[in-house]
Amino acid sequence: MPLRCPTYGADLTVATPKVSISKPSEGSVHLDALRGAAALIVFANHTRALYFPSALQGPPPIPLEVQQAAVRTTAPAENYGEIKFASEAVVIFFVLSGYLVGGSVLRSLRTAQWSWRVYLTKRITRLYVVLIPAILIGVALDYVGIHLFGPASIYTAPEGMGLGTLANLVGRLQPSVMLGNALFLESILVPYPGTNASIWSLVNEFWYYLVFPLLALAWATKRGWALRIACVLAACVLLVFVGRHIAILFPVWVFGALVSMLPRRFSVKQAKRLSAVFGLLLLTGMVGVRLLHFQAVPADYLIGVLTALLLWAVVQQTAPASDGLYKTVTGFFSRISYTLYLFHLPMAMFVCGLLNSPWRRWTYTPKNVAIYLASDFMILLLIYGLWWIFEAKTDTIRTWIFERERQPRSPRSA
Repeated sequence: MPLRCPTYGADLTVATPKVSISKPSEGSVHLDALRGAAALIVFANHTRALYFPSALQGPPPIPLEVQQAAVRTTAPAENYGEIKFASEAVVIFFVLSGYLVGGSVLRSLRTAQWSWRVYLTKRITRLYVVLIPAILIGVALDYVGIHLFGPASIYTAPEGMGLGTLANLVGRLQPSVMLGNALFLESILVPYPGTNASIWSLVNEFWYYLVFPLLALAWATKRGWALRIACVLAACVLLVFVGRHIAILFPVWVFGALVSMLPRRFSVKQAKRLSAVFGLLLLTGMVGVRLLHFQAVPADYLIGVLTALLLWAVVQQTAPASDGLYKTVTGFFSRISYTLYLFHLPMAMFVCGLLNSPWRRWTYTPKNVAIYLASDFMILLLIYGLWWIFEAKTDTIRTWIFERERQPRSPRSA
C-alpha cells in the first residue's frame, strides 16, 4: 500500500486567479481539477491495496515500516513492480500548497501587510478544524476494528498492510501518540496514530509553513542584517529539528511559491496550449519515474518541476469559467480533499475489516470489483458528511476568532 498521501493544509482560494468574486477563472477550475484528481488517485490507490494486487503484480507486499523508510531515503520509492501514483500526488499537492500559501506570504510582504498573528491563525485553524477530529475518530475506529475483527483481519494479517505487530499498532493508539501528532511531531518524536500513516505529509506542510516565512522575511525585509541572520538561523534550526526526511522535500514545496513570482505574459490561448503540453509532460513523468525505477528524491524533484510548469501555465488562463458538470465536480472534490486525506485511511481499514475478514487478496472478478467500488462510494459519502460537520465551518471559526481579537477588552473591576 502506498504511504504517500496528498497535502491539504492550504486554502485553494487564497491565490487562485479569479476575474471576479462570483465568477472564477478557467485556471481556478483547472486547479480544482488537479487537486481533486490527485486526491482521488491517492484514495483509490490506498483502498485498492486493501483488496486487490496492483495491475502489475509485484513481489509480496512490503511491510509499512520498510516502505516508509524507502520513501524517506534515496532508495527506490515504492516501485516493487507496481503501478500506483500516490507518491506523485503528494508532490503535486506540495507544489500547489507552495503556490497558494507561499505565494500569499510573498504578496503580504510585498505590500507590507505581513503579520505572524494573522498568518498563523489562518494556518492553525485550517489544520486543526479537521486534524483533531480525524485523530480522535481514526484512533477510535482502529481500536474498535482491532477488537471487533480479530487477529486475522486487515489490522494484523501478515500479508496485509504490514502495520507491524499488534502490540505496535496498539501502541500507536496511546494518548501520547495522539498528542504528538496533534503537535505535528509524527516521525520526529512519535509514530503515526494507529493506521493513519498518511498524516506524515501534513506534518511536512506544517513545518514548511514556519520555515518559508522565516526565509522570506530574511530575503524581503528592509530591516537590519541582525534580523535577517536571526530568521535564517531560526529556519535552519527548524529544518535540523524535523530531520532530513522532511527537510529534503522543502525545495519541492518552494517550487510552487516561485511560480507565484513568475511573470504572466501568455495570452489565454497560449496558456491553454502550454497547459496541455505541460500536463502531458507531467503524466509522462509520473509513468516514467515508475518504469525507469527513479530513486525517491530525484523522482520527487522531477515531478515537482513538471507540476510547477503546469501550474504556471494554468494560472494564466484568466478567462471566466463556464458553468457546467466539470466545474461542479472538480469544485466538489477539491473542497473535500483535505477531509478525504485525513479521514480516509482509518475508515477504509474499518470497512475492509467488515467486508474482508479473515483478510485475503481478492481476485478481479465483476462481483469483487463492484463491492470494492460500492465501499469506496460509501466512504466518500461519509467523508462528505464529515466535511460538512468540520471543514465547512473553518471560515466561521476564523471569523469568530478575528472578531474576538478586535473586540475591546472591558476594564477589570477594582
